[in-house]
Amino acid sequence: MRHGPAHTVTVVSLSILLGGQSALLHAQATFNMDLLEKNDHLPAVDLQRFNQQAGQPPGAYPVSWQVNGVTLDARKTVTFRQNDRGQLTPCLKPEDLLQAGVNPAVLSQATGTTSRSCPELNALLPGSTVNFDFAHQRLVMTIPQALMTHRARDNVPSALWDEGISAFQSNYRYSGASQRTREGSTERDNYLMLKSGVNVGAWRLHASNSLTANSDDKPQWMTSGAWLERDLTRWQSELTLGDTFTSGDVFDAVQFQGISLASSDAMLPDSQKGFAPTIRGIARTNAQVTVRQNGYVLYQTYVTPGAFVIDDLYPTASSGNLEVAVKESDGEIRRFTQPYASVTSMQREGSLKYNLVAGRYHSDDASQRPLMMQLSLMRGFAHNLTLFGGLQSAAQYHNLSLGAGQGLGEAGALSLQLLNARDRHQQDPIDGRAWQLQYSKGFDRLGTQLTFTGWRYSHQRYATLSEAFSSPGSDDDLQDSDNKKATLQITASQSLPYDITLYLSLDQDSYWSGGATQRTANMGISSQVHGIAWSLSYSDSRSSHGDEEDDEPHSDKVVTLSLSVPLSHLLPGSYAGYTLTSSRHSVGSQMVSLNGTLLDNHALSYAVSQTRDRQNGSSGSLTAGYSSGRGDLNLGYSHDSQSARLNYGASGGILIHRRGVVFTPEMNGAVVLIDAGGAGGVTLANQKTIATNGDGYAVLPFATAYHRNDVSLDSHSLPENVDLANSTVTLVPTKDAVVLARFHTHVGYKALFTLQSRGQPLPFGSEVRAKDTNSIVASEGQVYLAGLAPKGTLYAQWGPGPQQRCSARYDLTPTLAQPPHPLILQQTLSCPF
Repeated sequence: MRHGPAHTVTVVSLSILLGGQSALLHAQATFNMDLLEKNDHLPAVDLQRFNQQAGQPPGAYPVSWQVNGVTLDARKTVTFRQNDRGQLTPCLKPEDLLQAGVNPAVLSQATGTTSRSCPELNALLPGSTVNFDFAHQRLVMTIPQALMTHRARDNVPSALWDEGISAFQSNYRYSGASQRTREGSTERDNYLMLKSGVNVGAWRLHASNSLTANSDDKPQWMTSGAWLERDLTRWQSELTLGDTFTSGDVFDAVQFQGISLASSDAMLPDSQKGFAPTIRGIARTNAQVTVRQNGYVLYQTYVTPGAFVIDDLYPTASSGNLEVAVKESDGEIRRFTQPYASVTSMQREGSLKYNLVAGRYHSDDASQRPLMMQLSLMRGFAHNLTLFGGLQSAAQYHNLSLGAGQGLGEAGALSLQLLNARDRHQQDPIDGRAWQLQYSKGFDRLGTQLTFTGWRYSHQRYATLSEAFSSPGSDDDLQDSDNKKATLQITASQSLPYDITLYLSLDQDSYWSGGATQRTANMGISSQVHGIAWSLSYSDSRSSHGDEEDDEPHSDKVVTLSLSVPLSHLLPGSYAGYTLTSSRHSVGSQMVSLNGTLLDNHALSYAVSQTRDRQNGSSGSLTAGYSSGRGDLNLGYSHDSQSARLNYGASGGILIHRRGVVFTPEMNGAVVLIDAGGAGGVTLANQKTIATNGDGYAVLPFATAYHRNDVSLDSHSLPENVDLANSTVTLVPTKDAVVLARFHTHVGYKALFTLQSRGQPLPFGSEVRAKDTNSIVASEGQVYLAGLAPKGTLYAQWGPGPQQRCSARYDLTPTLAQPPHPLILQQTLSCPF
């Protein structure tokens, strides 16, 4: 086939175009200075640096850090210099690289071989790369894994932990009610709870108090406790002095007043909490390792040739085999199975939990408060073995515990604990032993989970610490209560098609006194389809007092059907509910309800219910609540055949810091003090009910300690006179810290100035600054500035010489005095030398 000349030219042209596409995509952007407007009266600005990629001037820039795909810090000021290629390179300090995760031994060797004060990263750590993304103010680094310290995948370096600022905080929760009975009498109840704290550095001082007042008694003020605590970062532990509780890992938790030193699970990454097996294998090549459970991917990583270890799996709620697939670089896939089952006492390989306390046992009876001490340890070993034990001592009471937990592979997991208690402080000596057995097993093919817990007490006089020092007549008093002989708890759950879950449970207690028993059996089935949730449950409770003739066996059976239907198509954010309950004491009780939220920020909640009972007649309730960034309010009314009740309440908090006072919702744990640079009325991106006050402060009343917390402002809520330089701040608070999230805002007016000198516009690229803001001149001498005061001075510079700078005073007040004024004001100014 013959082609004409035109066709030949087209093919050749297309080939040249396609062949050069790759080069065009990677070509360096350049500015032809001859295309810019000329100004014969003013010298031109040197714009050669903009011909370089990332061609910005050297200096200090606040940047976010990213190392191997993980963000380390939201903002860190780094000094940049210009290298031999005209590019900006960061001057990183050794502590910066340690924070990034570089192995200390590798870093020590690398820094010892260079004398340069600002070496390039690749010269310091071979194979590393660094890129300064100026547009997003982000420093992106990749460092070979061989040079890094091994860390759990979600580990947050302790160098990033923020102890917060010094502050005073107090939560309050008030509830009150007024009830009028059918006979005409009125009862009133009021309750106020206060939880306060002072933060100074790493120290936290807490106190809890309450005030109770009702119609019959005088107001009563109570102090629940006061304690001082702090983190011990190096040990990943907490030190507590004052009123606190022992851990419940080995012995039952008890309240005491004294000193406690305990390991802190909260400081661990999520991938190191709880129990998960350690997976070991061998890769021939650079391979991809994928871990699945029940078809879901739990973990995926890439390993180098040789032996590999995976020890940072997240704990899962269910038992079941883990399927491990190793995909080699040549395409070969090898698979093996890792059995997985656990009980509550099992710990990860290499982990250590401990609790050491000394002080005075706290009892309601002031005469039963002996000095006490307790030590408990739990240690995880290889092959899914955990050993634990402890010693508890108070006066002449001693309790020794030893135990072990073991993963049994396909057979599940088992734990056995022995406690030996001896008490000589009472007239009748107490000696006894208790055994606890735990078992857990998952059946993958059936989708069944089974757990078993059993206690066996060898003697009627076995006593825990709280039982041994209980006051006469209390629930724990050994003289007035039947001691347990055995306890049995069995739970089973079954997954069925169509997201249906079936569960069974059995709780049974038997007592030494006359063969008395208590037993409760529960079973139920539940599912959710297209947002409609339903459940059907059955409960059977029985109790027998054995040989006691005066007490007859008691039993009750309860059947409950529940249904919840979303009504978003009729009323946004609302649900309708129906519950039918039938029992021995309430035959055919029915309740219908409607609940939901209103307003754009869902700040207003409501709930309405009506109940009909054949035996007790009808009853109803109406409640409403309002949530704001300053606190919460609630109001409710309920009635039945015997009385009518009005209840009301309020909750919130107050935070006092050196910059002012902020009223907040009720605070829980670590909190974030937001500083919007004086901008008021700015809301949080995901918490629309929280907005900054007139001073530009607000409080996010919760944050996750020792984890990264991203706090973002909603840019759409900014006032017209506010510009936001950074909309997100990342913080890592310690326990109960008050951390400061400072947002860089320009509060002021926006203006577009046309700057002239000697009747000519200022050169393109001139730098212009005012108080707290700066910009660069565009064409025709125009420059945009935000965050301006009504009056001020602009300073311009386009070179190092004295004839290459000028200043101009501006005054926006005449325009501002004539509303409505435009969002962006405009003025032409003369800028003399």
